[in-house]
Amino acid sequence: MPAVITWRPAALDAREALLVHGAAEFGSAVALETDQQLVEAVAQLATHPQLGRRGRVAGTRELVAPRTPFLVISRYTAAPAPGGIEVVEILHHARRWPGD
Repeated sequence: MPAVITWRPAALDAREALLVHGAAEFGSAVALETDQQLVEAVAQLATHPQLGRRGRVAGTRELVAPRTPFLVISRYTAAPAPGGIEVVEILHHARRWPGD
């Protein structure tokens, strides 16, 4: 059974910022394509929760979203049963995590 995926507010805010700033800098088509790549990467976590590398923060995983400069920070949660994936943050690879 696939895991349920939930997005923390910080991850949703990062996604919105990506769309707004990406559209302003690169155009809306590029921003939407990048967002789609993130959504597809996150969707894979439902059936493969161990994708990516062990995170720098205990209990997290870091998945590079293909064809983007972004990391998806996630963690496995025990509730609701049978467990789920929580998207903690979306970060540009140049940002320090944890930190700034």
